[in-house]
Amino acid sequence: MGNRRQFISRMGSAVAGAALAPHAAFADPQEPDLIVHNARIHTVDDALPKAQALAVRAGRFVAVGGADIK
Repeated sequence: MGNRRQFISRMGSAVAGAALAPHAAFADPQEPDLIVHNARIHTVDDALPKAQALAVRAGRFVAVGGADIK
């Protein structure tokens, strides 16, 4: 698997590839490209310093929170 830096690099490439995929033009613009859940996420938001899930659409975070992200 490698280290965390390699994992994050591969994950970023996958998100960018999903955003540029030919079928992305036909996808629902409200649906996220990637949902990560059951994670330990440390944010920089004082109101929500820790989260368990996140959603990404077009290379940007669109939601951060808990099980409600699914």
